[in-house]
Amino acid sequence: MEISDLVLAQLLFLPMLYASVTDITRFKVYNHLNFPLFFAGIFFHGFLWGMPGVSSAMTGSLIGFAILFVPYLLGGLGAGDVKFVMAIGAWIGVQEVLDGVVFGCIALLIYYVLIISVRVETDGIVSKLRQMLFGLVHYCRNFSLPERTETVQQLARSGDSRKRRQLIPFSAMMSIGMCVSLLT
Repeated sequence: MEISDLVLAQLLFLPMLYASVTDITRFKVYNHLNFPLFFAGIFFHGFLWGMPGVSSAMTGSLIGFAILFVPYLLGGLGAGDVKFVMAIGAWIGVQEVLDGVVFGCIALLIYYVLIISVRVETDGIVSKLRQMLFGLVHYCRNFSLPERTETVQQLARSGDSRKRRQLIPFSAMMSIGMCVSLLT
């Protein structure tokens, strides 16, 4: 029994849309979406294919986690983003989650370019990118995490609109990437 990528895209459309809307409007992807989506993906694959299906779903989920764990530790994205990609990985598997993250990063890059070309004031975004790059270099050299000045979560809760403009709705970009991955 084979499930087509188009069927998976249709099943995941509403959860990805919901995650995108909450991420764009509140910079938050809620656990009341992520956890049921994750467990439903594992159950779905287990029901259809037994233990090999559960193993495949768990592997897709772990790959999603592994890809995003270091950027999360460096303060570049929130825990909800990581959990969202893990949940989607439980549904679509290893190759599609890898492709989806690549396509999502391309969408993220296009979004960055559009923001930078529209805004005169790019200091916040460039500063955040520099901070993440410095954190990654520090982590690689010392295998310890540098002190973060402000995490994504703190910026999202901030009442300062200038600080909030530094944020990118990461899960919305990943949703685009996952759809492209499934539909190509």
